[in-house]
Amino acid sequence: MVAAAREAAPAVVDAAQKAATAAAEKVAEAVADAKNAAGETSVASEPATAAEPVAAAHAPEGAIFNPENARGNLHLGIDVGSTTVKLAVLNDDNQIVYAKYQRHHTDVRACARDLFEGAATVLPTAQMTCAITGSGGLLLSQWLDLEFVQEVIASKRAVETLIPATDVAIELGGEDAKIIYFDNGIEQRMNGTCAGGTGAFIDQMATLLHTDASGLNELAANATTIYPIASRCGVFAKTDVQPLLNEGARPEDVAASIFQAVVTQTISGLACGRPIRGNVAFLGGPLQYLSELRHRFYLTLNLDEEHRIVPQKRPSVCGKRRRHGARVQQAQHVPAAHRGHRCPG
Repeated sequence: MVAAAREAAPAVVDAAQKAATAAAEKVAEAVADAKNAAGETSVASEPATAAEPVAAAHAPEGAIFNPENARGNLHLGIDVGSTTVKLAVLNDDNQIVYAKYQRHHTDVRACARDLFEGAATVLPTAQMTCAITGSGGLLLSQWLDLEFVQEVIASKRAVETLIPATDVAIELGGEDAKIIYFDNGIEQRMNGTCAGGTGAFIDQMATLLHTDASGLNELAANATTIYPIASRCGVFAKTDVQPLLNEGARPEDVAASIFQAVVTQTISGLACGRPIRGNVAFLGGPLQYLSELRHRFYLTLNLDEEHRIVPQKRPSVCGKRRRHGARVQQAQHVPAAHRGHRCPG
């Protein structure tokens, strides 16, 4: 496939490679800038005792910071996704010391700088082990000479360790989707070639209703009718959504229909006829924060409350799950922070 693309359009391939390399360089520069700003805070390959943290009042806005957990060996995980960058610092007792995530809005350098500076602010002299995961993490790990764990493997290992009762895990990211089966051996399926039915698709559809993803979620809560909407491609979906709005369809119904389109795309495109049953874990940003999207999955899969597993609703939980998985790959113990819980929502 790559060879065919190179033969057909070598200029495009070369441009993409250059763009990817440039992105990695920008993130690496952000790391260096953050270290310099924090007085050369180091991230070492071997564990070191945590330094005395600063007061929680000085933690960056929106971050999770538990200074009482800053003891013993610390471990830093980085998840570089298609739309966000996440960072978490954990101790040996599976507790969060520091965690924060934010959208990078294509400015990866500025986002990474903010996250590293935030961690350096509360842990100014700490040394820690480090592992990187995520769709955009490979080049960063190569540039910084740090261990990289492929994101599907990280998710698999995290689920096996943190929520072993899981039979199937469904994860929606910014521009990819995954289903991992655990009920009869391990089978992993991932759509990383098209953003249809992912967070980016939801954001794109939300703009048609002059809102954002959270606004779409609020609208969908009051829906009474579901319309068929294509989710394989955002362009096709627009040709379904816009006429509905022009014909006077309620925005609430259109919003719920968009979520149903995501569900249909995930199940038909990844499950491909294999049943999704047993205990189902819902991971990833869209499924973490959009309760009505989860609701559409519950209805479609006929899942009762007993068989739903949803991470606790705290910032960057799902990203940390992948970073926990990266750490499981790196060592035999798991510096994990959260365990899944049964949730009716």
